[in-house]
Amino acid sequence: MYNKFRYVFLEHLKKNIAKYFFSILVLLVGIVIGAMAMKFLPELQRNELAGYLNLYLSSLSDTSKINDSMILGDVIIKNTKTILAIWILGFTIIGLPFVLGIVCLKGIVIGFTVGFLVNEYIYKGIFLALAVVLPHNLLSIPMILIMSIAAINFSLNLIKRRQYKKDNLAYSSILYSIICFILCIGIILSSLLEVYVSPVFMRWIVNLF
Repeated sequence: MYNKFRYVFLEHLKKNIAKYFFSILVLLVGIVIGAMAMKFLPELQRNELAGYLNLYLSSLSDTSKINDSMILGDVIIKNTKTILAIWILGFTIIGLPFVLGIVCLKGIVIGFTVGFLVNEYIYKGIFLALAVVLPHNLLSIPMILIMSIAAINFSLNLIKRRQYKKDNLAYSSILYSIICFILCIGIILSSLLEVYVSPVFMRWIVNLF
């Protein structure tokens, strides 16, 4: 079973290596834009964000103030909306630029978060950025990239629909939707990491420094 899955995955990667490369490039461009945008943030807004962040960091020591179940629900909804938005855009030919836009937006959020934390806390900010960004994004970014490539491939099939029989297009739609469902499960696991694992690392770093 593992060998079959590995073979299918490697074949998929070989066929779509150029698309993955371009999507990763778009993500990196978004990260750079996000980091640069933080530099142009007005001082008043920067101070407000720093105040909210300090308040959140101070609340980490008192876990009774944090309603994890409520936060988890919000995070799951937010993350699954991203996957579902890409899935819906895949059914439209004009949705391709918006799929890449979502990838870029993900990078902007990451870049802004890392840039802000490092700018505010210097060395401590580097470790905080790793705690905030790394655990769940190690899972969510691949999920978003895989969904994006699936959406791009499905849209390209729609463009060529005259060359395909309706049965083949229906089969592709079902397969595409199954991929979306599997990735939604993966994004829920990522949400669990974001809510329950990242704060633990952040609490360690706050106590360490």
